Amino acid sequence: MSMVTLPLELINEVIDYVPSTSIADLRTLRIVSRTFKTLATPRVFRVLHVTASTQSVQRLKNVHESDELRHFVEKVVFLHEGDKLDAKMKSKYMEVYKFTKKDEYGTRLMHAMKKKDLREYQRLEQLRSERDSKTLKLPQAPLFRLHKFTRLNTVHFSFYPKFMEETSSRPSTHLWVQKSVLASLTSEPCPLTIKDLSLAHLICVNDGTYETPAFQSVISSLHSLSFLTVSNIKPGCLSVWLGWFHEFWPSTAPERFLVPALSSLTSLSFGGDEYIDNFNFDACYFPRLTSLKLRGIVFSMFHTIDDFVIKHGATLRRLELEDNGMDSTDDYYWSEVWERFQTELAVLEKLVVHRTDYVGERCCQPYIRLDDNWIFKIYDEGREQKEDADALEKLQAAVELRKPLTWSVVSS
Repeated sequence: MSMVTLPLELINEVIDYVPSTSIADLRTLRIVSRTFKTLATPRVFRVLHVTASTQSVQRLKNVHESDELRHFVEKVVFLHEGDKLDAKMKSKYMEVYKFTKKDEYGTRLMHAMKKKDLREYQRLEQLRSERDSKTLKLPQAPLFRLHKFTRLNTVHFSFYPKFMEETSSRPSTHLWVQKSVLASLTSEPCPLTIKDLSLAHLICVNDGTYETPAFQSVISSLHSLSFLTVSNIKPGCLSVWLGWFHEFWPSTAPERFLVPALSSLTSLSFGGDEYIDNFNFDACYFPRLTSLKLRGIVFSMFHTIDDFVIKHGATLRRLELEDNGMDSTDDYYWSEVWERFQTELAVLEKLVVHRTDYVGERCCQPYIRLDDNWIFKIYDEGREQKEDADALEKLQAAVELRKPLTWSVVSS
């Protein structure tokens, strides 16, 4: 019996046997016969993978324009890893920002500083700020037309993982790609079927993206939300980028990401590649939250991040902490946090504590402090680390013991 004469049930078995990640194999099945094409096509286009290349963008356009294929898309994944765009994509970027010029204010600002002319310096700074704001708020054509995908439920956008900005008057190609992709969530009404949104390696820019009604509509109906920022906080960092980073976490993150999703979220992940301490999530409570991940967040006696975690103790079943830091200037220790979690997180079934700069059996989160440049640096103390590791082991043991009890209740 040849492949083309197999019963439909067996053909479906063959197609289902191929992993959904093996797109090349699924595409091969589509050319076996008309029957195989009909049955395999929904699997091929269920997850749409896109990169910042001309060829990939053209394939995306073909799906947009197909009245058959666009209805199969349930998940969109964008990944931007390459350091450079291909020639055609680069030329599009140059067309968008061709009006920007070399920073003509730089020399004049330096001259005003040398003359100690404060009034002139402030005037020039204001002019440059207005110009930069105009540049970064330039309308950007959306890469995706998400409203075309009628079954779309998952959107994962992962941008370039390094901060490459040098001047706000001429954004890098990486920021241009981010603006184009994010415009897909703001330019047109998105399907209300989107329940899972992930935005990785966001560059913090105040360009009005997150205030749009379309973006807020998406956020307010999510079940799962993840957003991580990428920055470059170091001596000499441009003040405009540093300012936008420090504005994102105390205002944009809670007001535009968290508060609109209070009633619907069951899974939340947020953080960044730099330590984040300028925020206030006291008003945020998610009554259905079962999974929480924090990365690069500063714990302290005053920030009360552990209070934010504990207020979800009645529903939280999974907690993941990665590369967070305890402010060592406070009289507060990780051991106290672990002890509070052991007492208050009554239904926690899974605990993951990870530190990427540490290799050892007793991994714990570090202590940090501000250096002379007001940048957080790791500062571990042996005594505290041992006590912390002991308290963490007790917490992990308590979580492990709780698993069979929870399962037995569910099974009964």
